Amino acid sequence: MEDDRCTSHVLLCSPFAVSGVGLPNPMRANLRRDFSSVLEQELVASLTITDIFFLHQRGKVMGIYNCTLSLGGAFGLVVFGMTLKTQDWRVIYWIAAALAGFCTLVMLFTIPETNYNRVNTVPRAVPIHTAAPPMSGASIDVKVSKPEDEDRLQELEELPSVPQPTTSKRKPYLQRMKILSPAGFTYLARGPLGYLINSVTIGMVVVLSSNFSTAFQTIYGFTAWQAGLTFVSNIIAAILAIFFAGHFSDWVADMLTQRNGGVRIPEMRLPARAVSAVTGPLACILYGVGFGEHLHWICPVIGIGLVAFTIVQSMNVSLVYILDSYHPIAGEVIVTQSTFKACFSFLLSFYTDPWVEKDGYLGAFGAMGGIVGAILLGFIPFFLYGDRLRRASWKWPVIRKMAHWSEDREVGE
Repeated sequence: MEDDRCTSHVLLCSPFAVSGVGLPNPMRANLRRDFSSVLEQELVASLTITDIFFLHQRGKVMGIYNCTLSLGGAFGLVVFGMTLKTQDWRVIYWIAAALAGFCTLVMLFTIPETNYNRVNTVPRAVPIHTAAPPMSGASIDVKVSKPEDEDRLQELEELPSVPQPTTSKRKPYLQRMKILSPAGFTYLARGPLGYLINSVTIGMVVVLSSNFSTAFQTIYGFTAWQAGLTFVSNIIAAILAIFFAGHFSDWVADMLTQRNGGVRIPEMRLPARAVSAVTGPLACILYGVGFGEHLHWICPVIGIGLVAFTIVQSMNVSLVYILDSYHPIAGEVIVTQSTFKACFSFLLSFYTDPWVEKDGYLGAFGAMGGIVGAILLGFIPFFLYGDRLRRASWKWPVIRKMAHWSEDREVGE
């Protein structure tokens, strides 16, 4: 139901982006449309995968999900680039509206409503009335109970009674809509790692998306549709990243679990991020050196592909890691990391062009590669000390007050 509402909202907002002249009207429509898109792809899809699949299955399925996100952006740039070859830019929004309408119809007729109002009732025992046997006046047989029968009756009497479920009082509207949640996820020890990884990887693709068209047109003389075709490398790399994002990360976690005597902790998934720690900085360097030194155009194209590979692989490992750590508060986890990701991505994209003008492509993207590498290598201290840090922080008074969840959220993982 949430997916249906989000896609229908995107369907309604897209035509308004092209209906007005000037900046305010398209900006308002884009803000409302992007809000619905983020709600659908970040929150609903991730929570659905977490609820349906088990611990040892989430890596593979979440890897496919992250790949589809990257493929959607890459396919969009390729299709829109080809559209601009013969059509006006407003046609792009009509294509988006048509796709949103198609998805709305598909979900409307294929996803059933599963809302169920459960009645908290405990079955009560029904008394059984038996007729007393006729008694003869001649003789009355008296059966003496055995000692074991008396012990059994005493055990049954001492059994605790089934507690009657209590229904909590409905909270007022203002409390249900308050901004600060009782599950203060930002206080927890492992949150910043997932936040930074997702933020910097998405920031990379936002930087490329806002810069690649101008760079290819200025340095290589590409047209808009030719620049859009360079993101074919993004599609190929995202598909190749499925194995390293899902199967490889699950294999690493399973191997470390076997070495640990069959006991798994969420940190066992983190060593799989060593792959992204290599491809992330390499992508920025190839992109910056290709433009800065005017190398063949395939050099920055390979950099664009490696960015997609890094996004799918690193984001999948970090996202599954924090969801495994805090499954009962998965909703708060997704919303918090999406907020950090949006803020960091906007910061990078806003200052990219002035940074390139000041230091050039080589200096700007070389420094960005160093930042990406340092953040992606942050999994090492968390892998070594994350479990002990988590257990220690769980006893802090502020954590016990703000972050502990209720028992009804516990899922047994």
